[in-house]
Amino acid sequence: MEHVEIQGPVGVLEGVISRADFTSHGAVLCHPHPLYGGSMDDAVLAAVEDGLRPHGFSSLRFNFRGVGASDGSHDGGAGEVEDVLAALEFMRGEGMDEMLLGGYSFGSIMALKAALNAPPHALLLVAPPLSMTSSVALDEIRCPVQLILGEHDDFVDVQEVVEAFPDARVHVVEGADHFFLGSGAEIGEVVHEFIET
Repeated sequence: MEHVEIQGPVGVLEGVISRADFTSHGAVLCHPHPLYGGSMDDAVLAAVEDGLRPHGFSSLRFNFRGVGASDGSHDGGAGEVEDVLAALEFMRGEGMDEMLLGGYSFGSIMALKAALNAPPHALLLVAPPLSMTSSVALDEIRCPVQLILGEHDDFVDVQEVVEAFPDARVHVVEGADHFFLGSGAEIGEVVHEFIET
């Protein structure tokens, strides 16, 4: 794990990159809501990273503006999309040309919005709250999409998400709520299988 500094739109964004040997596959992983304790150290993102590692992905987790040592302040989601684009550009500068873009909760919506501006090779959305996507043209997403949803999520309507992404791969974690406590291994396995297909 290597600590990195990303030049973002409002200053430096802190991140950690887990490098794979001899690969051009990269992943940018976006954390949950900054105002509710979300950061790059989130356990769900670590589980996603575990699923990517066997496939030789170099993965970047970073803190949105105003989180941890990242410059700036929370921007309600508008500026955070720009942060994602800066993180993608950073990874391309590190030699990654096949990019997976992923996120959890708030981070999944930031990843989704960024994907419309910088289409990734694959998109991974964990518990995406679609109430935050009123201006997003979901039908413009052309890459493979993997959804990971909690069966008892109080913030995400599972059926609504499934219907919004008719071509996506869907995995519902039985018994899980929005926080996926104790579900890390299952999430990692779903990610692993998604990359294999």
